Amino acid sequence: MLRRVGNFLVNSSAHTLSEHDKHHDVDIAKSGGKETGAIAIANAFPAFWLVLPAPCVTNSRYLTSSRLVQIVTFMGYVQIQAKLSAKLAYYLFRWTGKGKQKSFPKVEVNPGKSRNNFVILVE
Repeated sequence: MLRRVGNFLVNSSAHTLSEHDKHHDVDIAKSGGKETGAIAIANAFPAFWLVLPAPCVTNSRYLTSSRLVQIVTFMGYVQIQAKLSAKLAYYLFRWTGKGKQKSFPKVEVNPGKSRNNFVILVE
């Protein structure tokens, strides 16, 4: 799934901003504010959300949050945002198109008897 998601993403040049949004963001930029609003959203695309049950990254023998980000980064994405709630882990990744072919085998990174066996394999 992670390898194929790039095929479904739309290039950011396909997104257009209204004149109101362009002027609003120029005003913010002139005032020294952070990039926000429509331009920030347009610059985030093409992107996708990856949502997993929290125990997949907090209680797995074979996967941690940092290993997940490493895997997805090698596939040509950059992490924009992440949030961990009590039940879910949310990640927002932007497609850069600069993916590398690297395998990520099943490697125990978090030993323990009470851990689950969730893993993401890349071959």
